[in-house]
Amino acid sequence: MNYKEFLQVLGNTDPICFLDNKIKISLEDVPKYIDKYNIYFIPNIGGSKKEDITEFKTFFVDLDAGKDSKGNFLPGKTVKKYKSEQWKKINDFSIQPNIVNETRNGLHLYWFIKEKITPELWQRIEDALVKWFGGDTNTKNAAKQLRLPGSVWRKDPKYPEYPCKVLKENDIYTYIASYCKLFNISESITQTTSEKKNARFRYAKPTATKSKSISPRVFTNYKQLFDYLTKEISMFDYLQEFHNLVGNNQRSFCCIIHPDKHPSASIFKVDSGVELYCCNATSCGFKGNIIQVVSELKECSRSEAISIICKNLNIEYKVDTRLKSILEDNKHTITDDIQYSHTDLYNSMYRYTKTLKELHDIAIDSLEYSSTAGKFLFTSSIQHIAQRMGKRDKKKTSTDIAFLCLLKLIEKVDLDTDADVPKEYEKYVKRFQNKHNKDNYITVFSIPSYTYKVLTECE
Repeated sequence: MNYKEFLQVLGNTDPICFLDNKIKISLEDVPKYIDKYNIYFIPNIGGSKKEDITEFKTFFVDLDAGKDSKGNFLPGKTVKKYKSEQWKKINDFSIQPNIVNETRNGLHLYWFIKEKITPELWQRIEDALVKWFGGDTNTKNAAKQLRLPGSVWRKDPKYPEYPCKVLKENDIYTYIASYCKLFNISESITQTTSEKKNARFRYAKPTATKSKSISPRVFTNYKQLFDYLTKEISMFDYLQEFHNLVGNNQRSFCCIIHPDKHPSASIFKVDSGVELYCCNATSCGFKGNIIQVVSELKECSRSEAISIICKNLNIEYKVDTRLKSILEDNKHTITDDIQYSHTDLYNSMYRYTKTLKELHDIAIDSLEYSSTAGKFLFTSSIQHIAQRMGKRDKKKTSTDIAFLCLLKLIEKVDLDTDADVPKEYEKYVKRFQNKHNKDNYITVFSIPSYTYKVLTECE
């Protein structure tokens, strides 16, 4: 994400900018100086003093590793350890930041604001966030200058320059009332009755990051939709808005699956990133993800529950049955046709047909289509493929896939070089890639339609 994309998502496309915290410049001048100076900006709108701010676009917290006793910046290893510790705090916090921007010395956290808020209430919530995270107390001013994402840290010539980059994006916006409940802050001290009514706690429907319209968010494959609903949607916020959950803390509240007078339920995130609802009452014991919760509450099927959630959150799930049928045709071609029409190809691949069919099944479950190049795109890790085939030897599975790629029956897609990959899909995949574990590294594959011409080229 470059600085222009960041500012678009923030909702402040023409902020006040500064060189080295001193010289005011316009956003148009940033490209002239970004390779020579430290670039700062004021996220909120109105002026360079807190009393001048007229529109609050974000809360922010500056997590800074600081300096040693001699005033020198800490070594890179020490800062890296500090950042790792801060990520634990971030992941444990119930309201996830919309943006995490990394600098040389720490992390800048942003929670975007999509409704009106008074200066007094903004300051109360800002103070509470800074206190909870143990952030820099000097960064609580509504007109505070922060490093522009995409700029370069170059505070001290003794240290190498460090590019500031966005490490996390989250387009789920939380209403002000949610912060108030979390930090036990009364809205009534600063808002009128009508404002309080409009600011009641409710789940903020995700909106497109590059558009101010209210058009629905569109998903074209089940896997993306499932990951979004179970990993990125705040189940606690959603259930409060749409299913009458009452409580201030997602770690302890009254269960909505059964009549509950004493808090017995909680919501927590497992290692895979999926949020689970769990009731500890012996008379209930329910445990499940957001889809299962809605299915249980509405006494409906799984697909109906997904439809309910999508309708509530302004999400559109488009299933292209034509693409699925083409992949099913491929499977029939593998079983029934190739051995007769392309004998040499069949003799080369028949030992690998089980792996190839399994890849087709995975593709059907998590399909994305790029019309530009006519590719069927899907993602998986080698470990996941091996597990689905009941194999323990991931090396053998990897060898099978490499051979199928050699035959051009499947293809590994390089997100960095393949211009035909949809940008939204590229962004989705990179969010879940685990580069630190080769077994769990998510690879993008493509499968062509096995027409006679394509199979002849494979042969």
